[in-house]
Amino acid sequence: KELSKLEGGASTVVHLDAVTGPFDFIAVVEGPTLDAIGRLVTDGIGTIDGVTRTTTCLAISVG
Repeated sequence: KELSKLEGGASTVVHLDAVTGPFDFIAVVEGPTLDAIGRLVTDGIGTIDGVTRTTTCLAISVG
């Protein structure tokens, strides 16, 4: 529910999955720059009630 409030900015959450293991959720986000994505993670996702920590990983093309 909280993630829907983050839609429409320069960066957006395009996919969210609940997962097993050391993380509760994995969100796929897109944005025009790394700075914009960083702002979404720190100023948006990181401020949602109940979020205590985030880990950011970049997807890269191999080959």
